[in-house]
Amino acid sequence: MASSTLAQPYTITQDTADLTPLTAPTAVSLADDQTAGPFNIGFDFNFFGTTYSEFWISSNGFIAFENTSNGCCSGQLIPNSGQPNNMIAAFYEDYDPPEGGTVSYSLEGNIVGARSLIIEFDQIYPWNGPPKTPSTWQIKLQECTNIIEIHCESCVSDGGSHTQGIENAAGDDAYFVAGRNSTDFSLTDDQVIFDPDLVTCQAETPEPALPVPTLGTLSALLMTLVLLIIGTIVLRRSAA
Repeated sequence: MASSTLAQPYTITQDTADLTPLTAPTAVSLADDQTAGPFNIGFDFNFFGTTYSEFWISSNGFIAFENTSNGCCSGQLIPNSGQPNNMIAAFYEDYDPPEGGTVSYSLEGNIVGARSLIIEFDQIYPWNGPPKTPSTWQIKLQECTNIIEIHCESCVSDGGSHTQGIENAAGDDAYFVAGRNSTDFSLTDDQVIFDPDLVTCQAETPEPALPVPTLGTLSALLMTLVLLIIGTIVLRRSAA
């Protein structure tokens, strides 16, 4: 499901960050050159001015917000009106998940408005080779802020053309770091953040936890209750 608003520009920042451990991952079985989905994001996510609730995963290193091409067999130069479009490319090239590794996703966080969807490619082998060196990365979508993070723990080129970036549904607008658009590159412990500066909701404030009575507190309450009972008895006898 999708709904449109005004398109938003993105600001790109680079950093280093560790991968986020997945608490309850859902494994996705992918054949070579396959796009699977749709899967639920778990919240509404705004991408290039359109709000989505579902996504697809390509075996070739990207996710999309429509059932687009699997992207075989090289990282496409973006922007490009040809499919795949409407996508977030982490390390898009030609991969072969059946050869080893896992692809999974997980909704992380317990506070509505502060959750994130994480898609992980863990130790996925390229189709080209030998030699074949597996790569590991995550794509993270942030609820409400609509921020996109790409974390490359170990993205190893096989000598082909790789693409990392985001592209809109029409294929006429894209954002990427220079030197990472349909070219040969490798990354280690790398993080790229795409920020649309578009907050579409607010995180819920969790209810404060009720204090747990201590033994001392219970003893004081019991003593007070006893004194009240004794006082009531004394008053009644006095009245009599």
